[in-house]
Amino acid sequence: MGYTHYFEGKVNLDESTLASIQLLIDQAQKQGIAIRGGLGSGEPEVTSERVRFNGDASTDDDYETFSVGDSSAWTFCKTARRPYDAVVGSVLLLLASLNPEFVVTSDGDATDPGDWGDATTLFSSTFDMAAPVELVNR
Repeated sequence: MGYTHYFEGKVNLDESTLASIQLLIDQAQKQGIAIRGGLGSGEPEVTSERVRFNGDASTDDDYETFSVGDSSAWTFCKTARRPYDAVVGSVLLLLASLNPEFVVTSDGDATDPGDWGDATTLFSSTFDMAAPVELVNR
């Protein structure tokens, strides 16, 4: 199935943003969500040039690579609702909240717990604040 998130716009991958993204990844892994490198193995890439990760290919929890920072052009990540979708969604929420020109749309409804529930829960539990779901499909 092709459950997809779409995004475009420039993002600032400064130290603070990268630290927040790493916190989301670490929190997800503590919850049992395996986050790997772009091809589903190795370590996720969290650098000032780009953020790139996927689910775990060894357990068939990968799908398409999530990558942001390489370009500000319109792009997408099809997650097929695999477990790493929670991290994709929470990173998109974080980037949209920090970068006003970064636009996020999705096949899912960000206010529907069945679509974005895992992402909003991960965001809220990591940062102890409500997830800014109003920034999706704005």
